[in-house]
Amino acid sequence: MKIGIVGAGKVGSACALAAVVRGSARKIVILDRTRKRAKRVATDLLYGSPLGPKTEVVDGDYDDLAGAALVMITAGINEKAGGATDRNDPQGRLRLLDTNAGIYREIVPRIVRAAPKAVLLVVTDPPDPSPISPATAQAMAVS
Repeated sequence: MKIGIVGAGKVGSACALAAVVRGSARKIVILDRTRKRAKRVATDLLYGSPLGPKTEVVDGDYDDLAGAALVMITAGINEKAGGATDRNDPQGRLRLLDTNAGIYREIVPRIVRAAPKAVLLVVTDPPDPSPISPATAQAMAVS
């Protein structure tokens, strides 16, 4: 099985490490807006991968996701950069929504073109347990 991970930050790196350690895939392709960052993460994982199940870890581009069964999307603006660190702010992590929606509008079509049969899994930290209202979901779908 082939897995793609879009976003080589802390969350993407943790997902990639877990997939390597568990032997979840024969091949893991890591993408980031900065190819050098994806290459650094892939290289770090390769150093430890001989100790675990056989997994090929590479950096890549969207075309390299072809044939992936799963693509994890970990890309997006974080709380600090997005100004969502005040836990008393009623807007909270919703401050990140517009920026992250824009990022998703850019990357999701590229993922779907390259790997149309892949399951897309969005991974965030911290997880967003609060439900989205139907009005918010509809507004996101329309935009």
